[in-house]
Amino acid sequence: MKKTMKSKLLLVPAALLLCMLTSCLSASDADKNRAYNWDEYSTVTYDYVRNKDDESRKKMTEQYKKIMELNKGDADSSQVPPGIYADYGYMLVEEGNEEEGVKYLKKEIELYPMSEPFLSKIIARIEENNPGGADDED
Repeated sequence: MKKTMKSKLLLVPAALLLCMLTSCLSASDADKNRAYNWDEYSTVTYDYVRNKDDESRKKMTEQYKKIMELNKGDADSSQVPPGIYADYGYMLVEEGNEEEGVKYLKKEIELYPMSEPFLSKIIARIEENNPGGADDED
């Protein structure tokens, strides 16, 4: 009887070890199954919102570019997360690069059509305030 009790006691640590290994393997696969790769977005955004200086703005711009590169939608990556094209485009508009900014706002609409009602109003205002833009040159 002692042998069966001893063998049952050995099964408990073995089962715990198996559960731990399974969770570790599942956690390592979680990265591969994410819908989007946000990279360091939350950290950089927090710094940008907190500081609102040129350095944090530059880091934010670089982060948008990196996220777009990491999520270019090819076989090895996912699509760009919602709002990234729009935020980046609006940041370009704020810097005075309206034409390029509007391109990214329109990319957001292409990828996420549900953003069209809101972004089309922003695009209309930008184009209204920029009468000398590229679209008006003929």
